[in-house]
Amino acid sequence: MADLVFNQNTLESLCAKVSTLQPELSVGEYQLLLAIFAVAADHARSLGAAGEAALPEAAGSAQAADTAPDAAALQQQLLDAYVAGSSFSDVVGASGSGRVD
Repeated sequence: MADLVFNQNTLESLCAKVSTLQPELSVGEYQLLLAIFAVAADHARSLGAAGEAALPEAAGSAQAADTAPDAAALQQQLLDAYVAGSSFSDVVGASGSGRVD
């Protein structure tokens, strides 16, 4: 599967949208989001001077690359990715690539 390439503008846009959720989040939900972001940051890599970075794209997504998932698909992806009691290798797949298989 291809990598997901992003830049500072993409991050700023996402931050603006996610920040609107903050008043609705419990302390635990906020901490979980921070933990998810920290894991993503650990797997991001710079693509050089263009100011772009990449993350492994989530495996198993039937969504076209240029369309946003609907709310139900996004919810299911999050639920499938973070299963309580799973080991880290279960979550990222046997390859350890960071992909959610």
